[in-house]
Amino acid sequence: MSQAVQTNGTQPLSKTWELNGLEIVVSPRSLHSELMCPICLDMLKNTMTTKECLHRFCADCIITAMNRLQRGKKQQIENGSGAEDNGDSSHCSNASTHSNQEAGPSNKRTKTSDDSGLELDNNNASVAIDPVLDGASEIELVFRPHPTLMEKDDSAQTRHIKTSGNATVDHLSKYLAVRLALEELRSKGESNQMNLDTASEKQYTIYIATASGQFTVLNGSFSLELVSEKYWKVNKPMELYYAPTKEHK
Repeated sequence: MSQAVQTNGTQPLSKTWELNGLEIVVSPRSLHSELMCPICLDMLKNTMTTKECLHRFCADCIITAMNRLQRGKKQQIENGSGAEDNGDSSHCSNASTHSNQEAGPSNKRTKTSDDSGLELDNNNASVAIDPVLDGASEIELVFRPHPTLMEKDDSAQTRHIKTSGNATVDHLSKYLAVRLALEELRSKGESNQMNLDTASEKQYTIYIATASGQFTVLNGSFSLELVSEKYWKVNKPMELYYAPTKEHK
């Protein structure tokens, strides 16, 4: 490939770039994090940034989050608290930090965040979460494979999660689908992104055990706070169960 470069008053010089066979390997996790909105956990679309940082979000997601944050600040002022912190800036900084950590070869955590802020630990199944919205309560979960509907393989492990009460059952399903797809790619040594791109909250159904020992299917739109109030009602980590949705088996 060559291009003529014009110098001051002289004949154009021919500048040539030579391409070699060097390949740059990008891990599926790093590539996926670059293309994923930290709020909705889906592929970026109609993106925008905030003035506090350069991290990209889906326009609808960040507008909704910022509007809720502003309403929370307004309520604080009306209540006379005067405690205005830079919450939108810190959230954006956290999202950018997690995204940068993923690109490094030695990191131990990978971010698959939505508005529940899911953060995965590669060494175990424990998950720490940064709530996105001010005032959101935190919910601790013990996330287990369904005892009769799940096969006993490596992916059927208990996962400990701490997340915002605003997160929905669908968020958990999407987290699980992405997590298991990543683990499958890692175990097979593959770099094909297809499994990540097709990961959907419809792949897994979430259950909760009732007092009678039956398993109740949870509505995907239910927030975890609502699930806790309606079904759990005890002061200990909420126990949920997952299994592949029948039509996706």
